[in-house]
Amino acid sequence: MQGPLVKKSKYGGKIVEYATTFKVGAGKPSAEKDSAARTKSDKDIHEWWLNNCKSNCNFVQSNARQRGDSYDWDRCYYKCVADEPKKK
Repeated sequence: MQGPLVKKSKYGGKIVEYATTFKVGAGKPSAEKDSAARTKSDKDIHEWWLNNCKSNCNFVQSNARQRGDSYDWDRCYYKCVADEPKKK
């Protein structure tokens, strides 16, 4: 590697080093926008959790079928949903 951003690493070899600053947001803080963003984030995390539960239970069910084992998908799913971490 070569160039103005390439530096010698203290561990040997070369690294690319770059630093900058930026300002996040413009104007005054908005309690309404902050609350809406937090609500959306909570909803997105919850939806992610539900989708992960479905995916995990489907995966385990598929493996159980391949082995010829019985499997209670609903029990898996409801237990997973019940284990969702609570919002602090």
